[in-house]
Amino acid sequence: MPGTRTFIRDLIVALLCGLVFAQLADAQSAHFPLQPGNVWTYRLAGRWFDRMQTIELRIVEVVREDTFGGRQYFLVHFFGRDAWLRASGEKILAYQPQEQSERTWIDFGAPEKETFETALQPCNRTARVEQRDSKHSGPLGEFTNVLLIAFDPSCADAGITHQRWVAGLGLIEHEETSIAGPQRYELVHARVGLQEFNTGELSFNVSLDSPVYGPGAQEMFVRLRLSNSTGRPVRLVFPSGQSYDVAIRNEKGERVYVWSAGKAFPAIFRTEDFAGERNYAVAVPLSGLAPGKYVAEAWLTTEGPRKYAVSAPLEIRGR
Repeated sequence: MPGTRTFIRDLIVALLCGLVFAQLADAQSAHFPLQPGNVWTYRLAGRWFDRMQTIELRIVEVVREDTFGGRQYFLVHFFGRDAWLRASGEKILAYQPQEQSERTWIDFGAPEKETFETALQPCNRTARVEQRDSKHSGPLGEFTNVLLIAFDPSCADAGITHQRWVAGLGLIEHEETSIAGPQRYELVHARVGLQEFNTGELSFNVSLDSPVYGPGAQEMFVRLRLSNSTGRPVRLVFPSGQSYDVAIRNEKGERVYVWSAGKAFPAIFRTEDFAGERNYAVAVPLSGLAPGKYVAEAWLTTEGPRKYAVSAPLEIRGR
């Protein structure tokens, strides 16, 4: 009977789709999308922000992927620390290369109020899901169903106090404490997959003229853009005459190109209070690169740890 055949066909399709979605759910976390090229920018908020009259940024970025022990992990820059992470359902696991083992980085699926161990930060050994359906208002707007995670400090005057996460977007607020008091960072810009979230106030990003370069491609154009329309200056401190740099990494994580290599820059110390928009463009030669997948890294060469650094994936196809 045609109706029976149609029913059986639809049932098979539904079962196959369910299997695919189940596999995807096991491989990805809704609250922390681990995909190379995803990047989140945070600014220091609250009384510190008001007192400084300048803007301080932090970057979270999924840089690239690699395989350890037959499992796929993603290298993540997270508030000044690097970690190899993978998702197992709503649990994020961190790979420990020296021990060749895994530890729980964060567990979004833990029962409310139930303590779990965390390897996210050395001064926080345990955390808990404080609330799953809280509301929060920040620079990107108002959110409901916010996942609030509280952290237990194991160091005096140091460590994370709480984080707020939103499914499909990621971390929207991060607060840590120090000897000078709490420091709260708010999400002001994010690129997650093909979606971009922006306050229109402050962002630093990189764009390529194409994600794929075919046979015969001789060069790639990289554009860096720093935008600040907050009404307050961003203080940029440069230890030399160099303002930015661009590098290309292969699938092994090896740098195969650095724009500044072989260039000389004036030995001058510079401090700039920046507002408005600034763009930099770099032409990167491709003729010496073999076919494969790469990551383009771009950053401002400010003093100290990198505060303005993003990346974008690209592919070079057979010549």
